[in-house]
Amino acid sequence: MRIGIIGAGIMGRTLCCHLLNNFYDTRLFDKDRLTAQKNCSFTAAGLLSAYAETKSCMPALAQIGAAAIDYWRNFTKKEKTKIFFDDCGSICLADNHAELQNFKKILLTKFSNEIFREIVVSNLEPDVVPNYRTGIYLPYEAQIDAQKLLKALARLIQQQNVFQQRAVTLQEAKQFQYDWLVDCRGLGAKQELENLRGVRGELLFIEAPNVQLKHVIRYFHPRYDIYILPRPNNGFLIGASCIESEDYSSITVKTVLELLSAAYSIHRGFGEAKLIATKTHCRPAFSENLPRLYVDHKRKIITVNGLYRHGFLFAPIFSLAIENFLRTSQWQDTVTPYLVHQEFEQCK
Repeated sequence: MRIGIIGAGIMGRTLCCHLLNNFYDTRLFDKDRLTAQKNCSFTAAGLLSAYAETKSCMPALAQIGAAAIDYWRNFTKKEKTKIFFDDCGSICLADNHAELQNFKKILLTKFSNEIFREIVVSNLEPDVVPNYRTGIYLPYEAQIDAQKLLKALARLIQQQNVFQQRAVTLQEAKQFQYDWLVDCRGLGAKQELENLRGVRGELLFIEAPNVQLKHVIRYFHPRYDIYILPRPNNGFLIGASCIESEDYSSITVKTVLELLSAAYSIHRGFGEAKLIATKTHCRPAFSENLPRLYVDHKRKIITVNGLYRHGFLFAPIFSLAIENFLRTSQWQDTVTPYLVHQEFEQCK
């Protein structure tokens, strides 16, 4: 079976590698080079954080998240190039104890109390400032180095010589002689998908030799949630989960001050940190911030879009589901909540 994939973000790359591993004749197209690092996936922190996201997402995300963590754990074990992967879990903090209790109620409403623990923060992270005495620990969460993972996927694709740098629209796709075409263009498909919008993400890369943290820290900021991700060699990623703005400009002074102030309020060692780099981009999202799978049976086109900031959670699960559909013509239950049947003529 011959499969064409448009778009080389985390979804397109993961699907391409998965299909190649299952012996499909696969080609991947993108308007940029695989090494260009221009798509929004390169601005991702690589959080595999399903439970912490349930403040604004449906519980089904947790099922997706658990499977994605297993998928990437196995991938990093097999990959020759070392990719940082850590599954120590997340610690959620807030200035207001009532906000933590509200988050606890949300978790209890959607899940059992087995997926989290109320903790004394100093027992797990002794260097966090004493102001944050209690927190909520989510042990079944993880993180992966998004940038190294994307580069590793690119190498696997290049080794198979199946990538072509070429901008492709759905109208142009008619010329391709593929059994199925999979559209993974993200915001590149905005003109063809209603209600698709961009959500701005901002990220700081810093070096902080005076900071020792083992777990992902999530801080419930009044304006947006902030995360701090420990990485090897004294590296840390600090980011804002989402900003409702389709703005591709450089990071603002206000955001840098807020992110660094939040980090400093949690660990004083961040005061001597070095700012290495900043990144901004916009992620594709629909109104409910959950992805959609559009299936056009007439034109043999599958569209995957709206992965929001959950791309590294959804990409492996959607790849498994798409391969299963290509093989059996059946969709797995894990993706049916996101499935939309829509013929080509109805699309813009």
